[in-house]
Amino acid sequence: MGLSLLNNPTNPAVMQNDLHAKTNAKAEVSKSSIPSEEEIKSKLDTFVKEEHEKASLAAIQNADHILKNANSENKLDDTLREFKEFHEKISNLLFSNLDTSSDRKT
Repeated sequence: MGLSLLNNPTNPAVMQNDLHAKTNAKAEVSKSSIPSEEEIKSKLDTFVKEEHEKASLAAIQNADHILKNANSENKLDDTLREFKEFHEKISNLLFSNLDTSSDRKT
């Protein structure tokens, strides 16, 4: 009969033991869910590295954009310079032909 009282779930002593067991289990779960200092440092290092990589990538993309704009401006400048040179050559040829044709008339 003494053993049946200890195994009875309504027995206050058994209920008290169950409560302690549940409390201890919850405490163990809580302890295991709290990360260690090393885990926290590792996660912070990872976060900082990822943020640094994001910032670096953004800076690289910005630099690429600036270079593309500069290259297109340089291409426009080169095209304009080539056009001016072409215009000058054509003008020289035209005026030299005009000068030659006017010399022939006289």
